[in-house]
Amino acid sequence: MRKILFYLFVFVLTLLLTWQDVHIGLILGIVFALSFLILIFPDLYMMFLETRIDRLERYLLGQRAKPTVNLIYAMANKQDEEVEELYNLMLAKYKNKQRQALLICSYAAYKDQVSTVKDSVREIQSAAYRIYYETAILLEERRPDEARALAEQLTKPWMKHSILAEIELKAGNRNEAMRHAGEAMRTAKGAQRYVLYKHYERELPEGLVRM
Repeated sequence: MRKILFYLFVFVLTLLLTWQDVHIGLILGIVFALSFLILIFPDLYMMFLETRIDRLERYLLGQRAKPTVNLIYAMANKQDEEVEELYNLMLAKYKNKQRQALLICSYAAYKDQVSTVKDSVREIQSAAYRIYYETAILLEERRPDEARALAEQLTKPWMKHSILAEIELKAGNRNEAMRHAGEAMRTAKGAQRYVLYKHYERELPEGLVRM
C-alpha cells in the first residue's frame, strides 16, 4: 500500500512539475531523492542504524517474506528448521563466491562448527569478517589465548567485544563476559544489535539488566 500511494504521489507531482515547465533533469532529481527517502532509506535505517530492540523485532517480523531478512530473524531466534531451509535456498540461489563464503561461514557459526569450513573463511575478502571467523575457529579449537590475541586486531567494536565475550563465557568468567557483551551491545546497531540481544538473552540473561 505504501508503494502504491508513493507511485501515485510521484505521478501527480511529475504532472504538476511538467505543467509548470520545470526542467526534466530537476524533475528526475526530485523523483530520485523522494524514492530514496521514502522507499529505500527506511529499510537501510532499520537494518544498519536502529537501536531499539522492539522496533527491530517488529521490522524483521514484517519483512520475513524476504529470505535474507527471514534468515537473520530465524538465526537470532534459534529456529533450526527454518534456518536450514533458508540456508539451502539461498546457497542455491546466490552463486557469487564471496556471498556464498559469508553464508557458509555464518551458518557454520550458527551450528558452532566454524572449524569445519576453514576454506570458506579464507575466501572472505573482508578482513574484518575473515578475522572474526578465524577467531571463532580458534575458540572452537580451544585455543583461547590465540583467539584473544587475534580478536585485538578487529577494528569494529561490536565484533571485538562480542568475540571476547564468548571467550570469557567459555572460560567461565561471566562478569567479564557481561562487560564485553555490554560493549558489544552498546556499539552494535540494526539487525546485528538484534542478533546479539537475542543471543545474550539466552546465554547471559543477567547481563541484559546492565546493558
